[in-house]
Amino acid sequence: MKTMIDIQQEDEMKTGDVLGYNARRFADACYTNSLDELRAAVTEAPDLVDCREWSITPDEWRAAIETALRERIAIVQTARN
Repeated sequence: MKTMIDIQQEDEMKTGDVLGYNARRFADACYTNSLDELRAAVTEAPDLVDCREWSITPDEWRAAIETALRERIAIVQTARN
């Protein structure tokens, strides 16, 4: 089974996106949210409180949420197979 780190590294190689240290930590923390919560967060404006607390920009916030969502979906799909 692929780990979250494996999936993130594959995404980085495909897209060239590399989350900074704080954004990666935020993505890891967001990973524990439900798929519904992550899907809802993708449609919302970045949470400026999260940005301040994690020392990330709104763009990093969005990228971290999207990364956590992709990783959760990938794990669910892998578990189904």
